[in-house]
Amino acid sequence: TSATGTIHTVYAIAQDRNGSTRRSETSTYLVVDNDHPIPAVTFGKTSILRGEQVDVTVSATDDDGVASTELWLDNARVKQCNSASCIATIGPWSTAQSIRVSGKATDTLGLVGYATSTSLTVQ
Repeated sequence: TSATGTIHTVYAIAQDRNGSTRRSETSTYLVVDNDHPIPAVTFGKTSILRGEQVDVTVSATDDDGVASTELWLDNARVKQCNSASCIATIGPWSTAQSIRVSGKATDTLGLVGYATSTSLTVQ
């Protein structure tokens, strides 16, 4: 770990079996105090039957406070809440499959964190 305000300049060097090397582009990183929010996605059930719906929750924590949370399914936003927790009912599905939901959280300073659920089985 480094002190806040420290600037790190990094690059990588790869070497093949013949001894030839190649250097990556240089990237610069500034160490800041603020971490992004940490969201989690949970289902109300571990599996459902075809034709059923399920509640899904995204909840987040952040030292600066959480401004909003969002639920995403199949690259489409299902719901946005101006709070640290958001609940939506999703489904039903007509075919057996595995479902994953993504969560997004934004803190009060505008930093964003993402999470993806474990799989929910539609039987």
